[in-house]
Amino acid sequence: MHGTFTLKLLLVLVWLGAMGWLIRFEAFPHWFDDTAQGYRGLMRDLPAVRDTWMRVLADGKHVGYFNSGLDLDESDGREQLVLLNQFMLRVETFGGKDSLRFNSEVRLGGDQRMQSFQATFFSPMFEANASGVRQDGNLYEITLQMGQLAIQRRIRIPDQTVMAGVMGDFGLQPLREGQTLRLRTLDPFSMGGDGTEVVVTGEGSEEIVLGEGDPQVAVRMRIEQGEWVLRMWVSDTGQVLRQETPFGLVLEAATVQEAIRVPDEHAVNLTQLMQHPGFFNLPQP
Repeated sequence: MHGTFTLKLLLVLVWLGAMGWLIRFEAFPHWFDDTAQGYRGLMRDLPAVRDTWMRVLADGKHVGYFNSGLDLDESDGREQLVLLNQFMLRVETFGGKDSLRFNSEVRLGGDQRMQSFQATFFSPMFEANASGVRQDGNLYEITLQMGQLAIQRRIRIPDQTVMAGVMGDFGLQPLREGQTLRLRTLDPFSMGGDGTEVVVTGEGSEEIVLGEGDPQVAVRMRIEQGEWVLRMWVSDTGQVLRQETPFGLVLEAATVQEAIRVPDEHAVNLTQLMQHPGFFNLPQP
């Protein structure tokens, strides 16, 4: 049971990264037709450094955090844009409270194409690592380790594909009501290079309240992958304010101090989370 549940949590965290990173492309929808063309154009108009934080809530309780970062690395004489994220979820298990963590990194070269990626999932019961390095053309050397199982192979990843697991807030502009954008994302723990399609649709403006703050107007967007649906609210200045996942977790914008101060007594119950209806509609990798 633990192994099955942990694999589902791994997919959940990867999916969260994919959904959040997809919204990055809404900043410049006019660059594309109705399908975003991967990482091309990412370096235009982006800041050299960016760091954003969100609280993770379950039934209104603060149970984790999400951090996304953007940095420019020139350490080896080559300029690379580095996209980072880290997700921490405090969980309640039979043995007490533990943490699940998902970290990822994607590096883009000066030609705006992905050069490498790595992702790590950790729980007290299970650990998984995935990495990929571009070889010739769109061919990548992939290494996957899940528990005692290690796999290595080469696969082709089209440049139109965005690697799941990097979630960002990069001066976004919301989609207009009825406007649709499509993107292919790839689970870093998958051994195939085709990816899956994600569809984003603008749903109009409405007022929302974050925590004990005042109401503010935001644009709501619907993000679909298979039967899974995530909703995200973005301010008129492009800040991601709130996200509601299909499995009961809610993410809200916060300062770093607010995000990382997860009360010791707060945790999400693994059994209850697994029983959420959203877990029965897992998207296929």
